Amino acid sequence: MKTISQLGTGKQPVGTTAYMGRIQHLMQSKCDVLTAEDWLKPSVILEAFEARAIRMAVKCAKDISQFPSQEDGFHELSADLMEAAIAHCQLIIHTKIPEKKQISLVYNLIPLLRRQNSSSLTKLLMILSTYIKQHNKVPSFHVTMLRFIDKVQEDIQGRGVKEVLQILCSVYALSLVHKHLGDFITTGYITPKQGALANEKLRSQYSQLRLNAVALVDAFNYTDHYLGSILGRFDGNVYPNLYEAAWNDPLNDSVVPDGYHEYIKPLIQQKLAASRL
Repeated sequence: MKTISQLGTGKQPVGTTAYMGRIQHLMQSKCDVLTAEDWLKPSVILEAFEARAIRMAVKCAKDISQFPSQEDGFHELSADLMEAAIAHCQLIIHTKIPEKKQISLVYNLIPLLRRQNSSSLTKLLMILSTYIKQHNKVPSFHVTMLRFIDKVQEDIQGRGVKEVLQILCSVYALSLVHKHLGDFITTGYITPKQGALANEKLRSQYSQLRLNAVALVDAFNYTDHYLGSILGRFDGNVYPNLYEAAWNDPLNDSVVPDGYHEYIKPLIQQKLAASRL
């Protein structure tokens, strides 16, 4: 809100709010997507997120100005302010990972992507989400979506690795468009038809990414202990371990669980008696 209030003074915003310096263009522009393929253009993705973030911030600032005091406005519009903050943070991802580790993560994908295995894309997206949330706690290094796009445009060793990372980048961006489609439409930047085209392209990107889901998940190098998932074991030995975990569950300590005779059995008998009547 402070940056928005200073835009009229001629002072140019810097850092993570630098995009707000283009407020006049971002407030008036419209998305020029005509086909689903257009959503793969980096410039289209970036401007969509910038326009969404700044329009939501400006709306909050205008709404707050209608209240007797700024404190009252912040109190009443806390939910709207949170949504505007989310829009900004999705454009600017804060992490505590040094740049060298960011680059090493990309290069760790190279040998793993050579395994052409099929697996659950859901698991990949779950780990990506966990990874981002885990490293959002202490912001000291800023990685923008633009940086992600720039990195995957550079030369990356390994046959096919660059193409897979570009698909991963578009899946990340389009999944956020899909999740927050209401924001993009209500701010007036995209139309419902363009939103439908984004969803269409996201589905096609999922099918391309699915073949490398296992390798991409393994690149994060999370241990089985950390994940705590029997179905997501690194060695793939699912069923014996699932059987063992079932036996170790406290509910299976006895043939009949505690409380069955006291609570469940009377209910069953009551229903049986009622059905006979």
